[in-house]
Amino acid sequence: MSSNFNDLENVSQILIYVVVGASAVILFLVFTFWMKNRTQEIGILLALGTSKGKILGQMLLEALLIAILAVTLSFTVAPSVSGITANYLVEQQVQQEKEQDLLDVGKVAKPFEDSEQTVTGVLVTVSPQIMLVDSGCVVLLILFSIGISGTTVVRRNPKDIFSELS
Repeated sequence: MSSNFNDLENVSQILIYVVVGASAVILFLVFTFWMKNRTQEIGILLALGTSKGKILGQMLLEALLIAILAVTLSFTVAPSVSGITANYLVEQQVQQEKEQDLLDVGKVAKPFEDSEQTVTGVLVTVSPQIMLVDSGCVVLLILFSIGISGTTVVRRNPKDIFSELS
């Protein structure tokens, strides 16, 4: 049973990398769409003489406020969701082992030797290091996304923006 959990650790690491990559792409596309929908607002601010840095700063501040709320919510909910998932997986593994034991009753040779290991529970915690790394990655992703998607809209002049809208 312990070898299955080692395999589960490897699979979960791969899933984490896939989720991080997909999240980065999705977040970038969301920010690009968000900036495209705010093109008229950006054009008006540029026409009023607002600096491009101030506009990007406003967009960045809005995104960071949303990120703070999302990260706080995720760190609040993550331990309980992870604990429920881990306990479910342990229960499934124990149930599968019991079913296999019932199938092996009466057999002369078993494929493995019985072990005395028992699972008493799963402890799930979110360490400060994970919080720091996750928060830092979210901030870097937001800076990158706003920087790329924001500069594509802000680098244009107001006349071009309004001629495109009409």
